[in-house]
Amino acid sequence: MTVQERCKYLCDNISTYEQIRRACKDAEAFNLRAAEVKETRELFALPLAKVAVFRQSSVNTGKNPDATTALSLLQQCSELLDDSNDLGKTYGSFKRSVSALLTKVEDCVARGIDAVERELPKVDETFLSQVDLIPGLRAQVAAIREKRDRLLKGKKLSEMNAGELRDFLQQRDLLKRDANNLDQVDFPKEVLDFFRAARQIDGAPFSKFTVSVEQWLKDRQLLDRLRLKIADR
Repeated sequence: MTVQERCKYLCDNISTYEQIRRACKDAEAFNLRAAEVKETRELFALPLAKVAVFRQSSVNTGKNPDATTALSLLQQCSELLDDSNDLGKTYGSFKRSVSALLTKVEDCVARGIDAVERELPKVDETFLSQVDLIPGLRAQVAAIREKRDRLLKGKKLSEMNAGELRDFLQQRDLLKRDANNLDQVDFPKEVLDFFRAARQIDGAPFSKFTVSVEQWLKDRQLLDRLRLKIADR
């Protein structure tokens, strides 16, 4: 092999080496970007799932974030995979766009949580204590208390995953339904006074068993539960 041929051989090898080195560098950059895209996709999974749960339960999360720019840049990145220089610039814009989009999605979750917390059923314990005096409604009052306590003593909404959030909203709706049904029952003062006295050791005096109380009990099929007791006085 002549000197000239030897030089040409070395030059060809150097050129091949440089191509391989650049290809390895491009491959490393591509793998890094692929890992970043995968991580970003995982970051979107939970807030998007929560937003979907809120929407299914008609919870207001505000306006839908606009993903048009991010999707357009993603398409451009796909078309520039063979051009590392232009891809780098476009990918940087894509990352910034996706980061801004993620913030907007998380804002939707925060608005949903705020809306749920503002609209939690308000169950008045004083009212429940009064209704609890009525035998026919004790089981209903106990169920409402149990649902209320379970709802309020669990995780914070911000700490729940999508499944836990769905269960919470379902329990909230059940509590709201039961509380509303109880609120719709008419409890005249005479009726509450009668049952309040009936819970005492000596029971209620017959004078509290008014015509209104009798009719109220009769309408709810509770009249047969009454028992009379004659005191030794």
